[in-house]
Amino acid sequence: MKFFLLKIVVLFFSLSSFSIYGDLVWSPVRGWYAEGGLLEDYLGDEGYGQTALNLMNEAREAQESGSFRKAIKLYKSVVKKFEDSLLVPEAIYQMGILHKSRKQWDKSFETLQRIITYHPEYEKFNNVIAAQFEIASSLKDGARTRIFFTLPGLKNYNLAQDLFESVIRNAPYSDFASLSLMNIATLAKNAGDKEISIDALDRLVNNYPDSSLAPDAYYLLAEIYSSIVDGPAYDQGATREAMSYYQDFLILYPNNSQVSLAEMGLQEMTEVNAQSKLYIADFYFHKKRNLKAALIFYNETITIAPKSQSAIQARKMAHKIRDLLKIPDKEYEEITNPRKSVIKRILPSFMIK
Repeated sequence: MKFFLLKIVVLFFSLSSFSIYGDLVWSPVRGWYAEGGLLEDYLGDEGYGQTALNLMNEAREAQESGSFRKAIKLYKSVVKKFEDSLLVPEAIYQMGILHKSRKQWDKSFETLQRIITYHPEYEKFNNVIAAQFEIASSLKDGARTRIFFTLPGLKNYNLAQDLFESVIRNAPYSDFASLSLMNIATLAKNAGDKEISIDALDRLVNNYPDSSLAPDAYYLLAEIYSSIVDGPAYDQGATREAMSYYQDFLILYPNNSQVSLAEMGLQEMTEVNAQSKLYIADFYFHKKRNLKAALIFYNETITIAPKSQSAIQARKMAHKIRDLLKIPDKEYEEITNPRKSVIKRILPSFMIK
């Protein structure tokens, strides 16, 4: 009885663990065989399994000779007739690669997705993800799906974005995930869809902070938000977001090659933000005649960008208000010349030297 139970346990593990079988590989001389394992474990029943193996070998021979349609048809037969065979995932994988070779990008991706869904234990799982990423990348680069296997179809960047999202779902902890997010951001940016681009980059910096792409993601986020800024007379939400990402970039990656560009970007956005405060201050001074409110915003202008042209103008107006309201010199100095320690908490050192 114990011996019988032992045989059952051994049989169970031999049928459920691919590591026991070894990798299924192809050789022109030997055909399909299990490297480091027993092919019989793949085949199961001798007659049933041998028939499946014969079909697999015939399909691969057609594949090697360039008869891709015939090979796909034979691999399909393996999947359909021997659905419980351990050869099936390999047959599906080869079908996906063949569709890819024929530039049937969406069909190839869908075929490979069957392995992700129904055969996640497949030993070449990483190869499947890599192939899916290559398909999405080809579409990103302008590849066209073949119509009737000969005529090139239209470029489909939207499909590329969708496929990159699928890669992220399929392998969220792989390097392909952060690469896919960057590609989505690039595609969306080129298409003028800044919202999708921002979302992809935001996911990249938050979910994959250690990625080698994180510095580029921070910089691109700052650039995109900068491009949204309409000017100092409009809402400054995008301006503050751009400033925030430029600052994060400079703090996190002080030795990056784009530091000087980020500094210039931050200075530009900071001056826009300062100018917006100057506009508000002028509004309170000239339109509302509320001198105290105006002084507050002139002070903010000086605090945000003390070396800017806006700050020069703000100081002139602040002096004027001081004279009109007869503010004592000591009180006035405290209002219009914030302590350097306060400024340091707001601006990087290169802007207050």
